[in-house]
Amino acid sequence: MIDISRREFVGEASALLASLGWEGCASLPERGETLPSWKPGELDLHFIYTGCGENMFYRLPDGTSVVHDVGDFYRPKDLAHVPLLPSADRLGGDWVSRYIGRVYPEKTLDWAILSHWHVDHGGHADFGRPEESDGAYRFRITPDGRKINGFLCVAEDFRFARWIDHQYPKRGTYGSQDSSMKLLAPGVEEQKGKGLKVEAFRVGALDQISLVHNPKAYAGVFSVRNLFANGRVWDGASGTVDFAAEHLHATGEKDIPQNALSLGFMMRYGRFGYYTGGDLRNE
Repeated sequence: MIDISRREFVGEASALLASLGWEGCASLPERGETLPSWKPGELDLHFIYTGCGENMFYRLPDGTSVVHDVGDFYRPKDLAHVPLLPSADRLGGDWVSRYIGRVYPEKTLDWAILSHWHVDHGGHADFGRPEESDGAYRFRITPDGRKINGFLCVAEDFRFARWIDHQYPKRGTYGSQDSSMKLLAPGVEEQKGKGLKVEAFRVGALDQISLVHNPKAYAGVFSVRNLFANGRVWDGASGTVDFAAEHLHATGEKDIPQNALSLGFMMRYGRFGYYTGGDLRNE
């Protein structure tokens, strides 16, 4: 193990970034300090730890906003030791919403992206099981009587302009419908009537998850390439390969686990690249 302090790590990382031309990253806040406000031309990637799953928020160079996965998984006995942060006083989805509100002044999120239908990425609708301890499944009841957590907590505070998940519009193309979509699907359909644009994830596309405010200013500099979803993978040229269909045909199996169906993409900004792939693994 390399013995290095946080300050030493930040200093070394900042020097490296500066040497690569990313002078804007040369100064990072210490714990307890406030993050600097986003400025046009900057790419902010926020990874929000709550102890309840995966939560990401991105601010793209022209100000386009993306909330990507908002988990609120149940608390089974074998995960009871995982700390809930900042505290257990609120749901994971509520902490995420409060965090976004601190770093993002608008009330509309341009993109809402769900990588796959697992509770630690979208929230859950199984609000209680007899075999689990009290409080294992957590939710909040809205004034109109709805049980919510995960993505729906964020939807209480922000409007989503566009929605993408890995299987829309064909629910259950492969795999069973997880409880996160039992919770989210009705809300997504309801929001469609209020102007929400719901899109199928287009594997291989370079023009779907795009800048929406000033794309011309970053043409040729910023891009997002859709790499895979639902077992279908971009071939690196102009087509795709359906590995899910090939797997089922070769094995005779009828189901593919949700993790293997995750959507993934590569974001590039100049020489910087950011890859995300849900919970994809070789299954």
